[in-house]
Amino acid sequence: MHKKLIEVHCPVDFEVYDANSRLVGKIIDNEVVEGSIKGIAISVDGDQKNVVLPSDKKYTLKLTATDNETMNYTVKSIAPMSCQALETKAFANVSLTSGKLMTSAVGDVATNEVQLLVTDSAGNPIASVNSDGTETAISNKQYFKLWGKITRWEKKPLNWILLSSASAGFGWR
Repeated sequence: MHKKLIEVHCPVDFEVYDANSRLVGKIIDNEVVEGSIKGIAISVDGDQKNVVLPSDKKYTLKLTATDNETMNYTVKSIAPMSCQALETKAFANVSLTSGKLMTSAVGDVATNEVQLLVTDSAGNPIASVNSDGTETAISNKQYFKLWGKITRWEKKPLNWILLSSASAGFGWR
């Protein structure tokens, strides 16, 4: 079975959660606080943090920037015996400000499909980080049922727009 190696070069604290939202690893102030779960290895070398996870289970990393710098975030699929990288996905020069929150799903996700997302304080994604470190905003959308039809409210600055099909059945003319 392949493993996932996550390398984080920057001033961040992070937590690793399993599919059941159970904390399985944690680094605070460049110190491993929790990381004794079987099959998971966590280490720190200066500002470089490393996490090795099984690739057959779902994990989520939650990162919190602790300084105003840049981050390099790399996920590698590695062969178990040789530790040779089979696939790599990298996010370079990600701009950090102290307190910036990010999340990334790893483990059973294909390496080339790993995403790094900027989140708000509630954990909602607000931007997707591109491989060159730039960010693409994610619009805030809320979905609900209206008269049996799926309707979407999209929050834009200074206004709300109702997006629905013409057959929504409002009866207005």
